[in-house]
Amino acid sequence: MSYQRTGRLTRDPELSTSKNGISLCRFGIVFNDGYGEFQTSFFVECTAFKKTAEYIAQRAKKGDLAEVTGVLYTDSWEDQEGKKRSSTKMNVNNFTYFGMVVKREASEEDAGFSYSKDSSKEMPVDDEMPF
Repeated sequence: MSYQRTGRLTRDPELSTSKNGISLCRFGIVFNDGYGEFQTSFFVECTAFKKTAEYIAQRAKKGDLAEVTGVLYTDSWEDQEGKKRSSTKMNVNNFTYFGMVVKREASEEDAGFSYSKDSSKEMPVDDEMPF
């Protein structure tokens, strides 16, 4: 079953290559629900493959906002002390980059991606729009 959520990257993506020559990118993402004392956070370890992996590694950084779609699964194991442990993971099929953290400076590589350094600026209004 596919799962789709928007969240922020918890660390910079790490790009590597498998023994078969396939690109893979690992990163963490956090999904937040609610606010204030009622806010809950759901941390997920993600892995993307091939062109998606290369795209994520090239564009995204820790703190960036993104939407991920993929298959969730639970990885379970026993630690050295015999305690049962588990971690929620996702194999990412789609990654939509929404933008960088405001504190990070834009580069030429970010051209074509929307972000705002000054949120007080208003979007231009087009009087020709039908709504």
